[in-house]
Amino acid sequence: MEQIQDNKPTEAICRYTAKKLILAKKSSAEIRQALLEKGMDEKSADELVADITNQLNTEKKEIAEKDMRHGALWCIGGILVTVLTYSAAGGHGTYIIAWGAMLFGAIQFFKGLFNIE
Repeated sequence: MEQIQDNKPTEAICRYTAKKLILAKKSSAEIRQALLEKGMDEKSADELVADITNQLNTEKKEIAEKDMRHGALWCIGGILVTVLTYSAAGGHGTYIIAWGAMLFGAIQFFKGLFNIE
């Protein structure tokens, strides 16, 4: 196993840690232990794991907010199409119920809502 020569987090260590967190779905404690085994000091390992965890949480929050925004737009758009075509039909003609857009938008919105932390 390759040992780390200095105690400063390098780009390679950051990639290694991020890869472990994201791809291997390891816990922060497991990542910390792996860094310690590679020769990183405790303080640097804790800081690196905390930084990457914070970055991942921020990215997850941004994705969740985007899902909520897009979901709301799809749902409102579907409602708007339904209302406008119903109004244009005058209650007697043919109109569109854009249930697909409304359903997709609602699902997307709640997906984002439940993923926000």
